[in-house]
Amino acid sequence: MIGESGTQPNEGTGNILEEPGEVLSTQALMGVLDLVRAEDGSGDRRPEDLPPEEIANAALEILRGHVSMTMLDLSRETARRLGYSRLGSRLTEAMEEGIRLICARGSAKLEGDLVSLP
Repeated sequence: MIGESGTQPNEGTGNILEEPGEVLSTQALMGVLDLVRAEDGSGDRRPEDLPPEEIANAALEILRGHVSMTMLDLSRETARRLGYSRLGSRLTEAMEEGIRLICARGSAKLEGDLVSLP
């Protein structure tokens, strides 16, 4: 993977970047980060502040345990995993965007209303 400045990860030191202060592009980060912020029950982030990549990671984690789910059920479970107790229209839209991202990556497939592992 290459950072925006063209540097390779520094395998010798375990650092992602060779130069302090460098920034990776979003595309580069998707390969490095396989993270989901831990649920703390507060759900205090606004739906539009949730990175689609984080939602995608949470949805894929859930899907791996269920193999297939409806879009609504996966959206609901993903929202719970991210600390939300219920879905509103903006949160549903954000969850669906993240789920569509895992489908676009080929990590899942969407057939009708059913999301499943490929």
